[in-house]
Amino acid sequence: MRQLRAWKCLSKAISADPDDIDLRSLHALFYDELGDHQRVAESYEQIVRIVLR
Repeated sequence: MRQLRAWKCLSKAISADPDDIDLRSLHALFYDELGDHQRVAESYEQIVRIVLR
């Protein structure tokens, strides 16, 4: 239950500030905990795109 609430808060925070690299990193860590390696990779690709702008 706590993880779901944390996930929702994190998603809202990313929606409010989509260029926040720290939030995106936490997002990737959540996906890693779930074992969703494809989404981990996608999350880090988004971070790279933000940094390279």
